[in-house]
Amino acid sequence: MLALIVAITAHTILNIPHPEYDRFMEFRKPSTGMVEQAIDDLFSEGLIVDRSASFFVGDKTIDVECGMRAGLRPVLVRTGHNEEELCLKRNIIPEFVADDLYKAVTEHILAVD
Repeated sequence: MLALIVAITAHTILNIPHPEYDRFMEFRKPSTGMVEQAIDDLFSEGLIVDRSASFFVGDKTIDVECGMRAGLRPVLVRTGHNEEELCLKRNIIPEFVADDLYKAVTEHILAVD
């Protein structure tokens, strides 16, 4: 089996300044505005994102929820803030939980067929 790993360097940084919070609610997690904008930007460059094969990695419950809302595969990274328990409590279940980013990538993302 041949695995092809493509790294895309982000050349656009989407930053929402705090005083403008109300104007950009759709870009604040768990809303998916920022994800949708990134996918649209990639599409405009000729890259198509397969959401069912794409992962959203984060260390907060809102990250998992955002990934789920965007149709991506959410991965939670433990950071000692008890987010795993909060996810369970809110029934926001990640596809995988890892101790750190390295393990999220090596034990799950790269291991998935």
